[in-house]
Amino acid sequence: MSKVFLLLYFVLLSIVVNGQEQTWSLQRCVTTGLANNRAIQIQQLELVRARKNYQHPLETLLPAVSAGLSHSYNFGSTIDPATNGRVSSDIQYDNFNISANVALINFSNIAESAKNRLAIDLQKATEEVVAYEYKLELLALYFEALYTQELVKIQQEQLQNTGMSLQRVEDEYNLGKRPKSDWYDMQLSYTGELNSYKETEQTLKIQKLQLFQLMNVVLEVDKVQLSDAIEMKLNNVSDAEVNNPILTQSKLQVQLSEKDVTIAKAALLPQIDAFYTFSTFYYKDLNPLAGQTVETFENQINFNKNNQVGLQLTIPVFNGFRNSRGIKMANIQSEERRIEKEMTDIKWKQDIAIEETKVSQYLIMNSGLAETLQYAQKSFETSQAKFESNKIEAITLNAVKNQLLAAQYNVVKNRLQLQYTQLKISLLKKNNF
Repeated sequence: MSKVFLLLYFVLLSIVVNGQEQTWSLQRCVTTGLANNRAIQIQQLELVRARKNYQHPLETLLPAVSAGLSHSYNFGSTIDPATNGRVSSDIQYDNFNISANVALINFSNIAESAKNRLAIDLQKATEEVVAYEYKLELLALYFEALYTQELVKIQQEQLQNTGMSLQRVEDEYNLGKRPKSDWYDMQLSYTGELNSYKETEQTLKIQKLQLFQLMNVVLEVDKVQLSDAIEMKLNNVSDAEVNNPILTQSKLQVQLSEKDVTIAKAALLPQIDAFYTFSTFYYKDLNPLAGQTVETFENQINFNKNNQVGLQLTIPVFNGFRNSRGIKMANIQSEERRIEKEMTDIKWKQDIAIEETKVSQYLIMNSGLAETLQYAQKSFETSQAKFESNKIEAITLNAVKNQLLAAQYNVVKNRLQLQYTQLKISLLKKNNF
């Protein structure tokens, strides 16, 4: 393997990686993903439907108006009670009516309207929950790919150094200054690192593909570079500033179940309706007696007019205990929702406690890992100098270099894990980064 080949390899690699890159930040991924998310779009339609289903209590006072028209014939005979004789009943009968009914006091309608109004707020919270869970998933995938991307950079740098060392050992072996065993050791180290580098690259490609599939974006992921320049403005959040949609959703679900109890109890309350009816009719004997006359259609319509207006009070008395059973069922469901809300609150507090503990651990690890990296760097520099002066073997140098690689990755990973956890806490508390 010649030095020219190694140099060309890394130059071409640098061109491919950096020449046509697209940089995607976390915020860009979140904005794009939310805009393309089909589940959120479905929830937006559900919100429109919830708004359409809502009816203001004043709208229930609008009258329900209906009109009716009937046209019928009756054939046969019947007994006239006045003469006790049989007479013809072949008649034509036309009826016209208009009626209006207004529920002046209907506690069920009032409670149902309040429930539907609350359902709008619940649907808004549900839409925010879908977006919130999506952001949590996207955040995890983004940092998973970012970890691997940083590892690729470290491995690429180490591979380049190993390639240069391999070329030096090969040159010295050709000059008789190195045993062939050193060349074998260095060749083994180089091929192993190269395979590991390719495997990590493939893993990164899959992770980027998963990330952009989650965003419903199609592009060449090989040309994408994820940005690790993440701005974080993390401040203490008071209880009054907490804005987690899952907490809001569980609270609204409790309130909605309480409205179901109110609706069930409203069935026991009286109802007052106002009504008005106008009607008229036209009657014609199809087999009139001799000399019998029938009023004209217009006269009958005018003479037979009838108007009825009144109030109706309905008081529930007994319906087979269905109301009492409905109230009990609604109370049970309401209690279930309250318990579920308590479970949600406890789970949220536990998640916050775990993530804050992780932050403390990462902060503690920072100084130790930085110190380890400093010693690993010094150890590698001295070992490399010893190797160049033939004081240690290639296998020893490779072991020291692997320690340096691990120390570099641990520092980078701890930094990214700290960023990820802090962003997750911000999302858990404020539903934003």
